[in-house]
Amino acid sequence: MIEFGAQLSARARESLQQLDALFQRPGESMGSQLPTRVRITAPRSLARIHLLPALVDLATAHPSSILDLRLGDEIADVVDDQIDIGVRLGFMRDNRFVARAAARMQFVIAAAPALVVRTGVPASPDALAALPTTGFIDNTSGRVWPWYLAGERLFVPAAPVLLMDDPEAERDAVLASIGYGQMPYYWRHLT
Repeated sequence: MIEFGAQLSARARESLQQLDALFQRPGESMGSQLPTRVRITAPRSLARIHLLPALVDLATAHPSSILDLRLGDEIADVVDDQIDIGVRLGFMRDNRFVARAAARMQFVIAAAPALVVRTGVPASPDALAALPTTGFIDNTSGRVWPWYLAGERLFVPAAPVLLMDDPEAERDAVLASIGYGQMPYYWRHLT
């Protein structure tokens, strides 16, 4: 039994070293080459803005590896889809995954200038309830995602004028003056 434990420990240590190597920046010592194929899943909007530039550097540093990027906003079935790395926004609901926080997500409440002129700037978070808002549907639960406000306060749009399950469509709706919405801060340069 002790021999089995020692073998399992050695295999686990090797697997963790390989996993850690995938999170190192290009140019850092990786100790070994990447596997032939690395399958990655990530949300579409995040991948286009942030992940693709990093993958370009990684692909250049490891030309014999295939980076297989699967974009989607739903949680992937990592076993059936043979996913090596999954990047997701939000809370980890499944404790079967080995997860590492890569960054803190910042959000802003945004509105198009024409909507602000028409409705005014909300004087407080409570004033948002009387203004037109958009709502982003969590496909896993079917509920509207809450907005995260300062002081760990949450706001859930009670009567959004538009509900959707696509973050880019919600961004476009906010830019089109349909309502106030909570947007990831990394989209600030797209307006």
